[in-house]
Amino acid sequence: YKQYMQNDTALYRLRNHPLPLTDLGILLSRIFLTLFTAFFVLIPMTYIPATYLTFVQEERVVKAKDVQLSSGVSPAAYWLSNFVWDYTKYLVVATSVFALFSAH
Repeated sequence: YKQYMQNDTALYRLRNHPLPLTDLGILLSRIFLTLFTAFFVLIPMTYIPATYLTFVQEERVVKAKDVQLSSGVSPAAYWLSNFVWDYTKYLVVATSVFALFSAH
């Protein structure tokens, strides 16, 4: 521009005034954000059940369950303690997620 106009003091100015969103645009952005949030919350939540199984599997590999049962722990007490521990972990995660959604 400066070369063609032969003016060394020419300046470029850019002003951007975007148009306001339409009702459809607002709706689409809310749908997108809701799906995006659900995707990034639900995908990590699928890993939680895997954490319940790793502890039982590790006990099976090192035969800790057999040691506990041969020491006099009843099978009902063994499985009840596993259930209580897993449920406690679930409550911590579920409470955190509900608190996060409530804050949002």
